[in-house]
Amino acid sequence: MANGQLTRVTLGFSSDLGAEYLYDDNTGSILPWGQFHELILNRELGSSLTDSEGAVLKGANAAKIESITQLIRRWLTQYGAFLRQADHQFPVPTIEQIRDLHLATCHELVLIITEGCNMKCRYCVYSDKYLYSRQPSKRAMDASQAVRIVDWFVDCMSSSINRNPRKKYALSFFGGEPLLNFRVIREVLEHIRKRYPDLFRLTITTNGLLLTPEIVKVLAEHHVQVSVSIDGPPAEHDRLRVDHRGQGTHRPIIRNLARLKQQFPEYWADQVGITSVFDLRSNLEDIAEYFQNSRDDLPGPMFVSLVNGHNSLYYNEFGKEDFDRLTRSLSFLRERFKKAKINGQPIGSYLFLVAGSGVAHMSLRPRIGDKRNAFLPYTGTCIPGSRLTVQTDGTLDMCERTNGTCPIGHLDKGGLDYKRIAEIICEYQNKVMQNCSACPVSRLCSQCFASTETKGGFSGSPTRCASILHDTKRDLSDYVSIMEANGDADFLEDTLRIRPQNTPLTC
Repeated sequence: MANGQLTRVTLGFSSDLGAEYLYDDNTGSILPWGQFHELILNRELGSSLTDSEGAVLKGANAAKIESITQLIRRWLTQYGAFLRQADHQFPVPTIEQIRDLHLATCHELVLIITEGCNMKCRYCVYSDKYLYSRQPSKRAMDASQAVRIVDWFVDCMSSSINRNPRKKYALSFFGGEPLLNFRVIREVLEHIRKRYPDLFRLTITTNGLLLTPEIVKVLAEHHVQVSVSIDGPPAEHDRLRVDHRGQGTHRPIIRNLARLKQQFPEYWADQVGITSVFDLRSNLEDIAEYFQNSRDDLPGPMFVSLVNGHNSLYYNEFGKEDFDRLTRSLSFLRERFKKAKINGQPIGSYLFLVAGSGVAHMSLRPRIGDKRNAFLPYTGTCIPGSRLTVQTDGTLDMCERTNGTCPIGHLDKGGLDYKRIAEIICEYQNKVMQNCSACPVSRLCSQCFASTETKGGFSGSPTRCASILHDTKRDLSDYVSIMEANGDADFLEDTLRIRPQNTPLTC
């Protein structure tokens, strides 16, 4: 419902028990709702009620109608609920503002330590199945370059570091398979230990094939958090994650992890985790059971995702029956998650990540007091460069998930190009966020630069927006259904399992 330049930004939904609710995107609030609430809100917004609608209000208890009326007026006037300016005009950022924003929000340096890989996964984002991303190559960083990047980054962040000396930045090694260039990784780790011993949290994403005792010893000594890619039991993993001969890789990876556990049991328990990917033909029930039954032998899953379909030909080989099968499987697991949550039962990490993280996000949803960036007030995107990624040739990218066709600078050409970052933000405003002010779930949107990029630019998608709206409505319904059945259901521990949206791609 629109009122002049204002548009209503609410989403109605119901719980499993049939109770009605209204999500208000302006305040991030979930309000108990009903027929009277809806009619009175429409009336307060200036809509003419039909004769039958007016009769419903006249026939209701007068005190109840007055109470609801005062409630809605209070939310409208005091909290600015229900309505938003429909023709939002985005401010154009200046170079100085972008520089200050980057200093304030940058929290990670990602080094693409090599573009080579000792595997050839069938869904690899660096393959010919993806339209714009780079292909595997022999390009790699040398030690002097990698060390220079770290020093340059610390120099760039110096004013922020001085203001907040307790802040720790993440430094992530990525590829390709980063352990193919382990000599350089070791040089960087030694350099950080000597120069910046308390500045970085160190992470690496690896396929696990090269976790030899010598390499593990170094990683453990430097407290590097390790994320190993495993897609489930042998049949599932080996279907997708193969070497250059097309052979499955599950057995050697599991062998390496078992040896790691024996070698450094405390490090294995505290600093090693699993990244897992599935596609339309994955048996999610089998995978969830595998990780649950292997929890004494495998680290816990840290991140689970569907194979990326953006700018990809990967899903061309699948049919409607594959989509339908996955939909049924996800629905089954969501019901299992809800039942366990309602009954206070333990929930395995894989089950939570594949079926429950969206529901947990509803408990974390932004509220009325949360400040939103004036330049990017909608969608879930960050400031370009918050996860600053450096390619093997010194090119600077906004994060490791982007396809590399929209860089934000070069190490040897002036470093970060704040003018280019401002241009990127303006294009995102114009191409992606034009209709966001009228969206009833803009606070809960997961879109970002990586999920909307094309070749050298960005593009909105009504289909993607409709999917986000559908999934958000489902997650809201599941959340209130759980809370209705168990008011003591605790999502605090669950939120600790939620990784940042832009968790690195699997190796």
